[in-house]
Amino acid sequence: MNSKPSYYIDPHVHMRDEEWAHKATMADVVAQGKKAGIGLFFDMPNLPRPVTTRERVQERINLAEKRGISENYRLYVGLTSDLEQIKKAVQIVKENKNVVGLKLFAGESTGNLAVENEAEQGRIYCALSDAGYTGVLAVHCEHPEIIKLHKHKFNSCEPWTWADARPAKAEYDSVKKQIEFAKNAGFKGRLQICHVSHAETISLIRTALNDKARTFDIGFELTPHHILRSTEHMKLMSVEDAKKHKCNPPIRDSANQKELLDFLFNLSKNDGLYNRVYLASDFAPHAAEEKSSENPPSGIADFGLYGELEAEAKRRGLNENQIADFMHHYRNQNIVDAFKEKLN
Repeated sequence: MNSKPSYYIDPHVHMRDEEWAHKATMADVVAQGKKAGIGLFFDMPNLPRPVTTRERVQERINLAEKRGISENYRLYVGLTSDLEQIKKAVQIVKENKNVVGLKLFAGESTGNLAVENEAEQGRIYCALSDAGYTGVLAVHCEHPEIIKLHKHKFNSCEPWTWADARPAKAEYDSVKKQIEFAKNAGFKGRLQICHVSHAETISLIRTALNDKARTFDIGFELTPHHILRSTEHMKLMSVEDAKKHKCNPPIRDSANQKELLDFLFNLSKNDGLYNRVYLASDFAPHAAEEKSSENPPSGIADFGLYGELEAEAKRRGLNENQIADFMHHYRNQNIVDAFKEKLN
C-alpha cells in the first residue's frame, strides 16, 4: 500500500505463553505481528489454565507488562456453563478496559473451554441477557455432534481431509443455533461469529441482520487463510506444509474459497454487511515438531497472509485502502463500533 496506516488491529490472536511458551510467547507473537503492521492484539482465553476468572485475567495482563507489550495487548475472558462464572465474567468486561469481550466455544477446539451441550448454550444467552450484557460475545461455531459423526474421515497423510472431518454443515448449523439462542433470550449484546469459513454461513448472518425482531447486534470475522487458501492448494503442498494449514474451522474447497474472496472484494459500502465484517488472523502458533506430527494440532500462524490479501486487492484493481478499511484502528469503524469504549 502506498501509505500504510499507523497500525492495524488483529481482533483474534492466540498469544500462548505460560505453559505453552514452547509454542510462542506474547513477545514472539507481537514481534511477528508488527512486521505485518499490527499494533494491537486481542488475546483468546483457551489456554491450559483457561482465562475465565478475574485472577487469570490479571495474570495475563501482568504477563503482557512483563513481556513489554502491554500497550499492544487486550484480551477476552472465556465463558463456561456455570451461571455464577458468567455473571462474574460480565462484571470483568464492564470494569476492566483491557478486557474487550466474552468468548464462547460452542464446539471443541484447542483447549478445554468448549460448551457443547445446546441447553447449556441457550442458558448462557439467557444469563447474559439477565445480566444486561451489551458487549461483544465472540463465538467459535462448530456443531459437536456433526463433528463426532465425521471425525473418522481425517487422514493425517492427507491433511486436507480435515475439511471432511469438520464439514461446513457443522459451522452452518452451529451459527444458526447461536442466532436462535440470542433471539430467544432477548440478548442485547453483539454476537460476533468468529472465523467464518463457509460462504453460505454469511447468508444466515444476513437473514439475522434483516430480522426486525432482532434485539442484538451481529457481525462476523473473515480470516485471510479461509479467503486465500483451499483444499486444492493444500493438495499441491508437501504433506508437512499441508499440515501447517490444519485449522479449526478447516480450510475448504476452492469454490467456497472463491466465494469468500469475491464476497469481500465485491462488498459495497451500501450493503448492510459492510459494517458487520472485519478481518482477523486467528493466529494460533504451535511448535514445529507438533505441527509435523502424525496428528498435528489445529492452528495457522502466518501474519504474512495479510500482505497476500493486500496484493490480491491490488491485482484486482481495487482501491488499495480497502483492506485497511477492515483492519485499521482509526479508519475501520467496523472494529471500533463493535468494541465501542474499549477502543475509544
